[in-house]
Amino acid sequence: MAPDSPHDRLFHRTFRHPRLAAAWMQSVLPAVLVASIDWTTLQVARERGEALRLRSYRADLVFTANLVDGGRVLLLLEHKSGPDGRLQLQVLRYAVHLLWQAERRGEVQPSVLSVVLRHGAPAASADAGDGPFAPFQPQLTVLVDDLNRTDETALRSRGLPAAATLTLLALANAQRFDGQEMLRALDRWQDLLQTIEREPGPDSGEDALDDFGWYLLMTTDIDPEDLQMAFQKHLSQPHPTLRSTGQRLIEQGVSQGLSQGLSQGLAEGESRGQVKLLLRQLAHRFGPLPPEVEPRLRTAPQPELDRIADRLLDARTLADVFDA
Repeated sequence: MAPDSPHDRLFHRTFRHPRLAAAWMQSVLPAVLVASIDWTTLQVARERGEALRLRSYRADLVFTANLVDGGRVLLLLEHKSGPDGRLQLQVLRYAVHLLWQAERRGEVQPSVLSVVLRHGAPAASADAGDGPFAPFQPQLTVLVDDLNRTDETALRSRGLPAAATLTLLALANAQRFDGQEMLRALDRWQDLLQTIEREPGPDSGEDALDDFGWYLLMTTDIDPEDLQMAFQKHLSQPHPTLRSTGQRLIEQGVSQGLSQGLSQGLAEGESRGQVKLLLRQLAHRFGPLPPEVEPRLRTAPQPELDRIADRLLDARTLADVFDA
């Protein structure tokens, strides 16, 4: 099942890479656990494919690794951008599912460890409650990296790879920064952007920058053109694909992300929130909108919404968007 929010998507696209996932987990886990795992063996677990009935309880990412003293561990990585009182149930049910899979294959039971990245709204209580039965309720101890309880300096001092650090900074701050604050943050994070651009490998380079830019477009009110100029300003090695990288940020974030979101929303009869995204982009580009724009968008068929999203990329005036 695909990630269902910009926060989920950024978390998944960054920490699906074993190198980045290992670095993040090592910064969170107690030293005794870090020393017990052979991190060179970390890989995406084949157990990741879940039964249909468990899809709503799945972990965002599942890795497997050998233990130094023998055996292996399954690492369940979760991401929460707001309160979720079902966290314990979700993680516990999925852990039991994974253990039963190992049992059916006749394997030695692996250890299971759950690590959660939390940001956004304060967390809901996840304890077992009060009363005489509380100590006997099934629970799984969850290690939580709560970005609400840290700051930019502390995140950077972890010494993680640039792509992991930038993702944590974005998740911690995008929901509370306005467009201008985000541009100032990009000035502070220029060293991370430049490192990501230079580093080889599938977890860095243009794809990682595109994922980061798409996330900012979908979660902040930063203007797409301002974001493109910030990338042009801060990337340290201009090359022929620099313009296409910036343009791809706009195309993916505004045209694909928005138009596909609109299509899905309309198909489900829930277009209101998706149309608001298009209204927001139009307002950023052209200022306050005439009162007839919103009802026109809400009643427009899907092909027309797609054309409007595409025209927005190059239109000089609001009339160009609607009258082309």
